Amino acid sequence: GKVTYVDYAKYAIPDGNTFAPVMFKRKSFEHENEIRAVIQHEHKAEGDVQSLPLGTPVQVDLNELIDAIYVSPRAPGWYADLVRRITNIYGISREVHQSQLSSDAVF
Repeated sequence: GKVTYVDYAKYAIPDGNTFAPVMFKRKSFEHENEIRAVIQHEHKAEGDVQSLPLGTPVQVDLNELIDAIYVSPRAPGWYADLVRRITNIYGISREVHQSQLSSDAVF
């Protein structure tokens, strides 16, 4: 589903929906325009954490899901280069950009 971005000072996450805590984020992240896929496994015994799977592998095409990759503006240049090498290793053909969020505004 589509993530809902809220101001937690003015909005409370609704009760009664187990997906609500993972489908809401702070308003400051709204630019991400994120969607999330969440899989919930049913389990029989209340509190039987041992029987829950640690994760569920799901096949996805990362080139379909990712438009571009942005590295923190505070990360050193070598880090962006490392991310580029890793994306090449895993066949992700998307550009890696060093974010300009910390740059001075041009007026």
